[in-house]
Amino acid sequence: MYAAAVANWFGASAVKGNGYGNGNGMYGDQEDPTMTPKAMAVLQDVEQKIKDIKAPNGSKEAPATSCHDFKLHNKEKINRKNSKGMKIWIRTDPSAEVFEVVCEFGSKITWTCSHPQKYKIDTQRWAKAPLSKHTWFSDLSGGNGDEFKYDAKRVEINGLVGVSEIARQSIVFKCKNTNAYYSEGKPGSYSKAIKMRTFDEKVLTPAGSGPKKGMLRYDVDIKDDGCATGGRGKTTIDLKTRRLKTLPIIDIAVRDAGADNQEFGFELGPVCFGTRVD
Repeated sequence: MYAAAVANWFGASAVKGNGYGNGNGMYGDQEDPTMTPKAMAVLQDVEQKIKDIKAPNGSKEAPATSCHDFKLHNKEKINRKNSKGMKIWIRTDPSAEVFEVVCEFGSKITWTCSHPQKYKIDTQRWAKAPLSKHTWFSDLSGGNGDEFKYDAKRVEINGLVGVSEIARQSIVFKCKNTNAYYSEGKPGSYSKAIKMRTFDEKVLTPAGSGPKKGMLRYDVDIKDDGCATGGRGKTTIDLKTRRLKTLPIIDIAVRDAGADNQEFGFELGPVCFGTRVD
């Protein structure tokens, strides 16, 4: 039956027998009167699955492998209104489950994005006493002890890594008298800069710090570092890498926190995996 379905879909005129028919005088594009209703249902199901693979429409029944794959087959469905936020269903591997993502269709790169389950951590005094060392948010009093979670599961993110070329994520660190990157407004001073744990359990450290084994570097433009001079502000950290398993960020460690007048919080942006437009 499966051989017949495959042959029928790809236009083969004969699937079995003497080379001109199926042995019963029937051809590949004709229904066999001896076939049971159950066999016919199986045949039609196989044909539909083959059709879905050849032309994914982003539904649960016909998922794409990525937003790039969806665009290749559905350009007529993309317009100015939905080009920055279209939701579709994908399956990165035939044996994997389908899951929902958000597509951003750029002129040079198509992005497949997954959002954090909790994107906003309120600005407050998370550390109840001055910190003597970098402390992960998941370990602080008030933290829930868990790493950041995203709509896509770990196995699904690994699938996106396998079909992508580049990854990006933005994080906004909000502060009150707490340094995020530069210490006390001094470029080149990073002793109180935050650290970030990557998806593959490495540590991102500020660019001015010599990374130890298992550590990577990140950088912040001084104009985006609003937490460098005290008071209330925010620091934007834009991460983009071809080392795809760096993202998403799953935890943040702070050093400059815990005094009575110090507070911090942050907003996690979606993690997006990109493929260049052909």
